[in-house]
Amino acid sequence: MRILVFGATGSQQFGILGEAKKKGAEVIAATSSENSFEKLKQAEARPVLANLADADRINEITNRVDAIAFMIPVSLPNPFDDLQYSKNVIDAAKANDVKKIVWNTSGWLEAQRIDSPVDDGFFGK
Repeated sequence: MRILVFGATGSQQFGILGEAKKKGAEVIAATSSENSFEKLKQAEARPVLANLADADRINEITNRVDAIAFMIPVSLPNPFDDLQYSKNVIDAAKANDVKKIVWNTSGWLEAQRIDSPVDDGFFGK
């Protein structure tokens, strides 16, 4: 199985590399910085340079991939970019017949109830 991991150097996604390797997967680790290549190679992943805003590049690196682990950070400079980045990954997955996408995101948990069913569910009834 070939797994493409976006956000591979981040705290949530980096652990996927080792777990996927343990299960015998070939891991392709997408990063926006060549400075991360050595860290990814040490994790036995194949690093590829990619910018989530570049739909053509995302489509290119998704070719011949069986699964995608995808992370959208909560701290993007423009929060509306996440919609386009997500669309780029989903469109590339569809174009390349990827059968599985595991989509993760990050966010904050409020210290108190804020009358949001999503956040307040953490605190129970």
